[in-house]
Amino acid sequence: MPVIISRVHPLIVHLPIGLMLFALLITLLPAHRRQQMRSALTLLLAVASLSSIAACVSGYLLSRSGEYDLSIVDRHQWLGISACILTLAAWLLHAYRRMLVWLAATVISVGGHFGGVLTHGEGYLFSGNPGPEATIPPALSVSDTAVSVRSDSALRPDQPRLAFIYRDEIVPILRSRCYSCHSAVKLKGGLRLDSEAMIKKGGKTGRIFLAGDVAGSILYTHLVLPIGDEKHMPPEGRKQLTASEIGRIHAWILRGAPFGPVDIPDGSVALEAVQRSVAPVQEPAVETESAPDRIKPANTISPAIAVADRGILDALNRQDVIIQPVAEGANGLSVNFVNRRSVTPDILLQLNGIAAQVVELRLSGLDLTDDQLALLKPMPQLRRLLIDRTKITDAGLSDMQRFPALESLNLYGTAVTDKGIGLLTGCSRLKHLYLWQTKVSDDGIRTLKARNPDIKTDAGNLILQKPDSIKKQ
Repeated sequence: MPVIISRVHPLIVHLPIGLMLFALLITLLPAHRRQQMRSALTLLLAVASLSSIAACVSGYLLSRSGEYDLSIVDRHQWLGISACILTLAAWLLHAYRRMLVWLAATVISVGGHFGGVLTHGEGYLFSGNPGPEATIPPALSVSDTAVSVRSDSALRPDQPRLAFIYRDEIVPILRSRCYSCHSAVKLKGGLRLDSEAMIKKGGKTGRIFLAGDVAGSILYTHLVLPIGDEKHMPPEGRKQLTASEIGRIHAWILRGAPFGPVDIPDGSVALEAVQRSVAPVQEPAVETESAPDRIKPANTISPAIAVADRGILDALNRQDVIIQPVAEGANGLSVNFVNRRSVTPDILLQLNGIAAQVVELRLSGLDLTDDQLALLKPMPQLRRLLIDRTKITDAGLSDMQRFPALESLNLYGTAVTDKGIGLLTGCSRLKHLYLWQTKVSDDGIRTLKARNPDIKTDAGNLILQKPDSIKKQ
């Protein structure tokens, strides 16, 4: 119960704040109007007093979670208690009510500022940047950090340059997307991301990254979970990372998560070389070892997959489509629409430009219709298709034979019926079919298995991890 009470503090605390601001407005009225509203003001202050007591209790319980900077919590707490006492006094002491309401409103304003700091990070109101930014050393250009063996600082063509990938590429992403919840001010989940030592330490659940192991690093895998997943980061409702930002974190971990300088061996401009090395289309997709339909390296699928058109990849990346090789150095691609809110015919037609390379396609949770799905050209290498929580019906499954290599199909949360899955008998390689929260009956599943005994279906009868989840258990 204390945990539940503490979590509703942000909800409770806004009631007395709003009521006291209303009371402040009443006290600014002419004397005869204030007299007319005296009874209403008394009732308003009574409710504000009781709700402020509730806010103090829930706030105290929340402060015990250990997820916030105690110095700021202490100031916020005592200002909140002071505002509560002044509100009670304004309710009970009619002779001094006007002065007490003004004092309470002033204290509430200052206390509210510290509450905003705890919630959004220091400097949120005026600069838009969280305070931990001050702990990051000023960014140096790559030329400032270049190694030189000559007195005039000229570099030989073969001399290495140093690039600070963590400082110049990763810190800005963490600062803009993560510090508000994971910094010295607020430690959500006991996790801080505003220093090298804290990132290495991890949070309450342990380490958040394994150098070189993207699939084992929740710093990355939580970014690409379905946006409605409770562990997706940033939480739903907050500004999400772009495909490029996710790709940079992916590449940084894959390179060994270096916090110090990295050698750029050629004589090219070092920063440009680093930027190319962290482009999101350069990296492999992430799958857990436990996933039953894990995508295997592209060479085990077809060594003859041609290289995708870079212009099409860049165009899709700019529209927040995440595209990654299914394995390092492979030409087969994983295409993920997780960062998009909707899908359009134009973007599907663009996707057709890399139809020969797509091995995995995730369109989960979009407003995808049967007509839009029909726009996709045959994809000879497509093994995994996720169209769960879309507007797909039986009609959308009528031409699944254009995906001859299809092994896994996720239809969770769609309007598909027995008739629809009966159309899948032509997909001879289909091995995994997810049907949770569809209109498919047990009889329909038995009929399908009679025709294809090797197929495994999941209709939600067991409590397992989400079938298309990439998170580790």
